[in-house]
Amino acid sequence: MGGFQTVSFIRQELARRGLRPSTGLGQHFLIDGNLLHLMVEAAGVGEGDLVLEVGAGTGSLTQLLARRAGHVVAVELDARLLDMAQRALARCDNVTVWQGDVLANKHTLAPELVRLVEEHLKGYADRRLKVVSDLPYKVATPVVVNLWESGLPVELMLVTVQRELAERLVARPGTKAYGALTVKVAVWAEAEVLRILPPTVFWPRPAVDSAFVRLCRRSEPLLSAAAYPGFAALVDGLFRHRRKTVKRALAVSAREPGLAQVAQDTQAADQVGARRVDQLALGDFISLAQRLQPRQTPRRLSKQRKCL
Repeated sequence: MGGFQTVSFIRQELARRGLRPSTGLGQHFLIDGNLLHLMVEAAGVGEGDLVLEVGAGTGSLTQLLARRAGHVVAVELDARLLDMAQRALARCDNVTVWQGDVLANKHTLAPELVRLVEEHLKGYADRRLKVVSDLPYKVATPVVVNLWESGLPVELMLVTVQRELAERLVARPGTKAYGALTVKVAVWAEAEVLRILPPTVFWPRPAVDSAFVRLCRRSEPLLSAAAYPGFAALVDGLFRHRRKTVKRALAVSAREPGLAQVAQDTQAADQVGARRVDQLALGDFISLAQRLQPRQTPRRLSKQRKCL
């Protein structure tokens, strides 16, 4: 398998094909070899893993993943880069390259991709699904959310995202970065920022800092799959009025999906009614959501655990 692709190599190969990185697709290639190796190490990639890489680009990270993983499903939307990536991966017999959009729409993963991943999990009782990607900035938020909501058994996610998104994923109640994204992802996983990345480690250089974020699946989800849609609708609805008190947010939003039943339940509103929406902790949102699913018992927040 080939070695690390330097920025000179990538520039030359793209120029030879008459190509340039697409700003419309949010293409910023991570060109620091040490950081690429760090991604693979921090994800603990091993032979028992199926790795999903979104935004394979020229195949630089894909090659490193293929050396460690049982199998890699590499996704790339830009058909212009396929030839370059496939040449880089020609000797990797444990890589499947899938050309297409990872998203069917803003709220759904591409069904064909989901089926492909499920096929590679079949027959391997101990195979773990990990997502390791230098995510294109344009799709980072919906990709992160939809992967957790998809039903795929993602064990770990280690991705490169804009620093602003990283801060939202680990934000605390009452802070500016805290929002619906923070709360919804926290149901499934515990997030940590591993490293802040300056623009100089990418080509072309982005205008903002980036970060490595690791999200580790909780040992038990805090809500059942059946209860989650109502919970997500409630969280999205309340955060549309993040600076209002919960009682006021419910009063002005009683007809919004996810809020009507809670708004009618004065006991639920009174429990946290005087607090602002953006001050509620994850457990508060879960308690409110129980009013929509009265038979669903909230589970304890699991203790943080190391990702394997």
